[in-house]
Amino acid sequence: EKPKIYKNKSDIKILLKLHLRELITNLFRYNNYKNNSKIILNFEEEIINDYTYMTINLENSYNAGIVSGTKEGLSTIKEDLKTLNYDSESVQINKDEKKSKFAVKLYYNKNIFLSFRD
Repeated sequence: EKPKIYKNKSDIKILLKLHLRELITNLFRYNNYKNNSKIILNFEEEIINDYTYMTINLENSYNAGIVSGTKEGLSTIKEDLKTLNYDSESVQINKDEKKSKFAVKLYYNKNIFLSFRD
């Protein structure tokens, strides 16, 4: 089913703000500052199966052996995106144990943002 253009702009804006706040907070909270590591955050546009997505890409290193949260924030974001995009593959999580790198890529259907123009 094709993602719809959302009419309730305030709910979408709140979700986006909550997602960004959660992700950015965790980037700083769990980053490994001892290794002069970089925190990467970028936004891109990507076309998949004729749908255009705005993506948020995040990457940081973490301290191996230290518990890195409950994963509840990412689970909530994943459920939100599944609903917004009608897609269960809206979040990609990659964890490289050897390099102690953590990366997240979130997909937001561009139609969500088109509703802000009204």
